[in-house]
Amino acid sequence: MPCPLSAKLYNLSITTVTQPIKKCEKGETYLAVMESVDVTHSPWFQHLGTKEDVLPGQQTTLWLPIFDSMAAESMVMCAEYCGDAHSVMAAKLVVHN
Repeated sequence: MPCPLSAKLYNLSITTVTQPIKKCEKGETYLAVMESVDVTHSPWFQHLGTKEDVLPGQQTTLWLPIFDSMAAESMVMCAEYCGDAHSVMAAKLVVHN
């Protein structure tokens, strides 16, 4: 399943929702299609133990397997310093049955 993710300075947007929450179903695998419009970002998917650099003007993809044993909620944070408000670039990954 495609999972669009866009990063812009101090804003991590998952799909088109205004609140950065991505809901995923246990046992499914999602393809994160990621883009940056300004600087290098690096979404870190906390409970998946993976992160990927996303360069400006390039599309980056990352497979996200959602295991049955995953916690119900985890964070997605930018792991690449991208400016003064870097620490507020976060989203929530919610896993359900």
